[in-house]
Amino acid sequence: MRGEPLGWLGLIDPLLDRLVRRKVRARFGGHLKGIMSGGARLDPEVGRFFLALGVPIFQGYGQTEAGPVISANPPGAIRIETVGKPLPGVEVKIAADGEILVRGDLVMQGYWNNPEATAAVLDAEGWLHTGDIGRLDDGYLIITDRKKDFLKTSAGEMVSPARVEGVLMRDPAIAQAVVAGDGQPHLVALIVPAEGADEAAVALAVEAANKQLAVHERVRRWKIVPPFTIDNQLLTPTQKVRRAAVLAEHAEAVASLYR
Repeated sequence: MRGEPLGWLGLIDPLLDRLVRRKVRARFGGHLKGIMSGGARLDPEVGRFFLALGVPIFQGYGQTEAGPVISANPPGAIRIETVGKPLPGVEVKIAADGEILVRGDLVMQGYWNNPEATAAVLDAEGWLHTGDIGRLDDGYLIITDRKKDFLKTSAGEMVSPARVEGVLMRDPAIAQAVVAGDGQPHLVALIVPAEGADEAAVALAVEAANKQLAVHERVRRWKIVPPFTIDNQLLTPTQKVRRAAVLAEHAEAVASLYR
C-alpha cells in the first residue's frame, strides 16, 4: 500500500493472495477493477483494510456546484488518506484560513435565481469557496473538516469533530457518534451503541479512543442516545448525520454533560 519493501512478509504474501484475496475477488465476481468512495469521509483504516484484502478502493471528492467531481485517487498511485489529485483542468488552492478553493470549467455559473447565495460562494476571480478545510501534499488533496463544523473550546483550541467521531466509531462498540464542545472547556459526545454493545462496552471504547487523541480532542463525558435515522430526520437520505439537528434534538442531554 505504501510502496515499501515487504521484507520477510513477502514470503507469505503470495500465500495470502491465494488463500484470502482470491476468495474476496471471487465474491465481487472476479473482475472487479475498482470501487470509488465519496460523499463522506472514508476512515483511512477502513480504506487500508480493503486495500490489504486486494480490493482497489479509490477515495474521491466533489460537490454539486463543481461538476460534481473535483479530485480522485489515480489507479496505481493510491494514497487512501487523501481524496487524490485534482482532475485535469481543475485548479485547487488553499485559502489563508485553510478553506479549499476550486476553479475551472466544472464550476457552476451560480445558483438559480439566488444571486446572494451565489456571491457568498463564488468570488470575482471565479474561485468556488467549498466550505471544506484541507491542505495539499505533493499534489494530493487532504480534507480535514467542514469549515463551519470546527469547534473552538473555551481554551482556544480548534478541534475537528469529524476526526474525533471517526476515531470513536472505529471501535465496533460504537455505531454513531456526534461530538460537542464549542465554547466549552472540553468535549462531550452523544453516542449510539452498536447492536449488542452495552454501556460498559461503550465506556471501554471511549477510553480506547481517547488514547489515540490529543489532550484537547479527548471526550471527557458522554451519553447514550437513540439511533440517528432518516425517519427521525437526523440522517440525510445519503446517510450523513445532520449534526446541527442532532445537537438541537439532544440539547438537554448535551447541557447535562456540562453540569
